[in-house]
Amino acid sequence: ELEGLQAAVGLNVVRGAAAAGQFAVGGNVAGGALSGGQFSVGANIAGAGGVGGQFTVGANIAGGALKGVQASVGANVAPSMVGLQAATGLNFAKEMRGAQLSLLNVGGDVSGAQVGLVNIASKVEGLQLGLLNVARESQGEALGLLSFIGNGQANVQLWASDVAYTNVALKFGSQHFHTLLTLGFNPGTNTHRRRYVAGFGFGTHIPTGRLFFDLEAIGSSVHTDNLFRDGDGLNVLAQLRLVAGWQVAKRFALIGGVTGNTLVTWDNGDRWEELGIGPEWRSVSDGGNTTVRVWPGVLLGVQL
Repeated sequence: ELEGLQAAVGLNVVRGAAAAGQFAVGGNVAGGALSGGQFSVGANIAGAGGVGGQFTVGANIAGGALKGVQASVGANVAPSMVGLQAATGLNFAKEMRGAQLSLLNVGGDVSGAQVGLVNIASKVEGLQLGLLNVARESQGEALGLLSFIGNGQANVQLWASDVAYTNVALKFGSQHFHTLLTLGFNPGTNTHRRRYVAGFGFGTHIPTGRLFFDLEAIGSSVHTDNLFRDGDGLNVLAQLRLVAGWQVAKRFALIGGVTGNTLVTWDNGDRWEELGIGPEWRSVSDGGNTTVRVWPGVLLGVQL
């Protein structure tokens, strides 16, 4: 056992518990419980967990429950953690009470927050904030570009609108926040050209029994030749949607709503003059190269 200070250029090893501090360039190993701090460039290992902090450039590993802080550039690993795991690479804890901050966070039961590029957990009570969030069950919120939550939202929407008669969207996320991937198509008529609409958006979901409301912001591009290109011009269609839905059955709902549409075209892009069903306001700047059009719209469809 250690009570006091260990310092080395290479490796510090204590077979039993370590109370106080271990400082090394290479690594620190405590076979028993840690009560204090481990500081190294290489790796820190606390065989029986403990109370305190592990700080390194490489990896921190706790063999038992740890209460305190694990901070590293590489990775932090603990079977049970109360406190903070902060790393550039990976945080892993089968049971987490506190926060994980890293590019990749992996947890079993998490009570607190996961903040990183990719967050993965079995059960979450708290927040997941990242580019990709995955959880089998969440009693909190997942905010990110893509969130796949077992007890969250996972729906397909089909609707018609003034922008495109045929639209489909994938809607997925947590219980109150979701992401939308949308595609729209208009076959073309005597007065309207064929058009393709591809978009991406975010929304908030407000359930009130069988009735629910979604407030969503979507950005799309509108083209006539294909989904992603249309000559030399550029355009962006920004939509703010308020959608109401009635849950007819478990996997079937009727949806309808209103939209505020803003189409911005530049570099002499297509102005899509035929779009719009109501009053319109138009502003032209940059010598006619940029056009901004705003009009109201409606949508009606189903959610599966």
